Amino acid sequence: TARLRIIVGHLKFDKDGGLDFENKNIKSYMVGIMRNALECGHMLAPNLKKIFFVSDHNEATRYAITNDFTLGKRRQDKGKGITLRPVGVDREKEPLHMEGNHSVNALDFFPVFEDLLIMGGSRCVSHGIGSFGSFGAALGGNKCRAIHRKYTGQTLQCPNEISLQHPVVINATEMIFGETPGGEG
Repeated sequence: TARLRIIVGHLKFDKDGGLDFENKNIKSYMVGIMRNALECGHMLAPNLKKIFFVSDHNEATRYAITNDFTLGKRRQDKGKGITLRPVGVDREKEPLHMEGNHSVNALDFFPVFEDLLIMGGSRCVSHGIGSFGSFGAALGGNKCRAIHRKYTGQTLQCPNEISLQHPVVINATEMIFGETPGGEG
């Protein structure tokens, strides 16, 4: 699973939506971040043929799941890469963020929990700087994860050591029915 949260420097648009993905500069910047997120996911599990892509921006997800990405050329694998098209859910609108005062139906948050469930059940999770992707990795027991962005929003090439620092830990006592994260539950 590759998780991408849309944060670009000082621009504040991701919680309320409104990212102009048609803007050539923003789109180019975001595609670079997507590629890096997918590179990190591919680095974690290079034999997998599918990567699930999730973002808090529906147009970024739509772009990722409708375009091919060639991954693995940066590493020392004799210049060979793999071309794959991520899979994901093409949604009509941006997933809601939990923070803030929403006057919506609780069912409108279903996509948020759907994404968390998929991330928690994934073999590996490549996530950015937000706590959402980190929580998704924690649901899977942090057994295989990479962080693809710095807290400043800049891309972070994988492999890196940052994912070993401050992982979210979920103990068995905090789980429903005592199931162990990432276990055979």
